[in-house]
Amino acid sequence: MIMKTKIVQFKVILILLPLFSFSQDHGIKFRKDLKWQEILSLAKKENKYIFVDCYTTWCAPCKRMSLNIFPREDVGKIMNEHFINVQVQMDVTRNDNQQIKNWYNDAKELYNQYQIKAFPTLLFLSPNGHLVFRSEGADDAQAFLSAARLALDEFSRNNYETLLSKYRKGAKDSATLRNLSLLAESIGDVSFAHKVANIHIKSINNPLTSDNISYIAKFTKYPNDKGFELYNKFPEQIARIMGEGDYYAIDRAMAILHKNDSNFTNISSNPNWDSMTTNLSKKYNHIIAQKAVADFKYRYYERNNQWPQYISAVIMYINDYYPEESFTKGINYIAWNIFDHSNEPKELEYALNLSQRTLIYEPQDVYNMDTYANLLYKLGRTKDAIALQKLAVQLSGLDDREALQANLLKMTEGKKTWN
Repeated sequence: MIMKTKIVQFKVILILLPLFSFSQDHGIKFRKDLKWQEILSLAKKENKYIFVDCYTTWCAPCKRMSLNIFPREDVGKIMNEHFINVQVQMDVTRNDNQQIKNWYNDAKELYNQYQIKAFPTLLFLSPNGHLVFRSEGADDAQAFLSAARLALDEFSRNNYETLLSKYRKGAKDSATLRNLSLLAESIGDVSFAHKVANIHIKSINNPLTSDNISYIAKFTKYPNDKGFELYNKFPEQIARIMGEGDYYAIDRAMAILHKNDSNFTNISSNPNWDSMTTNLSKKYNHIIAQKAVADFKYRYYERNNQWPQYISAVIMYINDYYPEESFTKGINYIAWNIFDHSNEPKELEYALNLSQRTLIYEPQDVYNMDTYANLLYKLGRTKDAIALQKLAVQLSGLDDREALQANLLKMTEGKKTWN
């Protein structure tokens, strides 16, 4: 019965593969065949702008951009027509394929040249290779496209100086403040951009529109910002307007609290999570407070290698806060952590269920298959595990095949595949 079920699952995966590939065709087409100097030469030859997505493998906002923004048809239409697009991994991992390894030196050069300090950093360059706009952090689709259009408009230093002069002479109209803040951010004057943006945000008559929320999200960084006040008061309304899940405002507020609230920045060695939730709920929306603590809790245990506590906390977090449509790469990582650090059948079965659902949403990902197969193997379902691992190997590229083949060999030899 189990084998029959898995065979059906494999068929579903194979059927979904071309559908998944087709959906990706509508989004941004990233060049993977060229090095940085070749990208610069091609841009000059074709008179196209350059878009660079600087990301890391551990960055959750980077993954959101890759999963939710870059595959969109409206985004792909503009970016593929006007830009040569490239993604650059800025960290180094043991799973890096050859294409990523070939970019190690270029990634280091970009990191130093553009003083990249946050992820994702989105760089927009002119056909001559000059930086015309940059943005830090995850954007929604509208904010991302606004940044691309600003880059195409080629706001120069003179435009910035003109707006700055108007501002210093007392101009506080909406257009001046909005464009000045965006340009200030693009040239790296983040502190001034934040100051001007918050003056503008306080004067917006109707902040709860999609365009205004996108702009506000870009410049809301601290709990005393006007944008945070809106997140705190209207999380449900903002989520409905943006249409990107229930937690659009809540997750952004949560990230701000993690960086700025003393409950998180001055964490003790033995946190009292209930007390922390109570304290935060006195100052902020109770849903924001509860989710912020729950999210921080499982990450805290992971950082401190407290795996039994981590597994308990992360399962509770997923059950309470993970919507069905979010079962993607982040969940695969969690499923692997449970696989690697638990011997409890109930916990492994839970991870197996998570892993199975990632395959529904990302059927082409061989590492999702690898996680699922390893969980089957640890649960004693060796034949099913080997069958799926073989499929993962068959579907993998040359760069991924070695690691997947190594796990397959261990399975066939009856050896452990976990630490």
